[in-house]
Amino acid sequence: EWLLEETLINNKNLYNELIKYDLSAEERIVYALQYLCDKLEIESENGYQQIPKYINKIKMAKYGKISRKQLNEKIILLLDKEVLKEKKGRFYIKKSA
Repeated sequence: EWLLEETLINNKNLYNELIKYDLSAEERIVYALQYLCDKLEIESENGYQQIPKYINKIKMAKYGKISRKQLNEKIILLLDKEVLKEKKGRFYIKKSA
């Protein structure tokens, strides 16, 4: 039973890593941040989860496999779509469904 449970967890993690490469840069950023917040079991406030302090814009760009300059453009789009919020210098991502 333990082995089956660990295999299932491993397969889920592998699937999550593989699927994110089929997404656009914008979707990859959202997916990676939502996945991270879910894995860390971050509580949601009004439907948004606070992105941990150690995830700065450089790390967000790496998750999305884009440059920092492109990230700034994507952040503006995500803020406009209300998928991402910024409050007091901290980012919040809309909780995944």
